[in-house]
Amino acid sequence: MKKLADTKKELHDGDLEAVVAGVLHGVAVGQWELLGVSTASGAGGLATAAVTLRGRDGREVQDAACAQSPLEAVFRSIERITGTAARVRDYQVGGVDGESEVRIEVQHRDRTYSGTAQAADVLVGSARAFVEVVNRIDASGRSRRELAESEART
Repeated sequence: MKKLADTKKELHDGDLEAVVAGVLHGVAVGQWELLGVSTASGAGGLATAAVTLRGRDGREVQDAACAQSPLEAVFRSIERITGTAARVRDYQVGGVDGESEVRIEVQHRDRTYSGTAQAADVLVGSARAFVEVVNRIDASGRSRRELAESEART
């Protein structure tokens, strides 16, 4: 928890729910792992992205998407693979020595989630940060479902 707080400027409800789900309920936060991302763009055309994720079950899933920007295409592919849609509220890129740090904040239903990742390539870092956010959303949703199911049993 301290590591999470040290790396983020703000902790949101969704971030805390994901941490609690992992610590108290034994829910692994990493439902999805980024295996690869490839993008193409040019002047006057649509950008494309191909993304490969591995699910916790070991299954590899690929998707490709077109959008106005390579970043949007990457996010769209991840959303389609995971079945989780989120609206980007804030997106920041920084870094030093050739390493980019990407911080993303999204809105999913009534919660705000954030993720951070580092990579030499900004789009790879962005994909990693978005996958981190999707994993937090997933962990938070499972935590709430498990709580509701246990309350229904009592």
